[in-house]
Amino acid sequence: MRNLARAAGALLLLVGGLAVVGLRAEWQRDRLEDCEQRGARLEGLALLSRWPAGLQPSESYAGCDVDRVVAYAGRQSHGATGQGEVVEYFRGAMEQDGWQVAPRVPPAGDNAAILCASTDIEGVKAYLNLSVATAGTYDLHIADALDSGARCR
Repeated sequence: MRNLARAAGALLLLVGGLAVVGLRAEWQRDRLEDCEQRGARLEGLALLSRWPAGLQPSESYAGCDVDRVVAYAGRQSHGATGQGEVVEYFRGAMEQDGWQVAPRVPPAGDNAAILCASTDIEGVKAYLNLSVATAGTYDLHIADALDSGARCR
């Protein structure tokens, strides 16, 4: 009888553990699906489809960093438009769209942000970075921050 009780207890622990693992896997799957949807939402922002004259945009990209569950989207452009004009254009566009533009961000190394802003999108903080990828090539990148990993940098 004692062995039967022990076996029943072990079985209950096993079933309970499997249920918790199953619920966690379902929660994680739902969170990743939501992340992919947020990435698509970020990719659809008007800011990624507007560029100053003289810059040619590439295809946009979007997705989800599955390790941190952070949605992102962005687009690069290239052309002969000067950095000052690009910053001025995007500062105005960001402010017009309700983004809070950070004080001047001093460039610090490769791909450093030359302009940074943040806003809330559907209750999630999003950060936008404009950086110089290479001479004449600009990268506009947006990431949300369900976790605290995304920051203006």
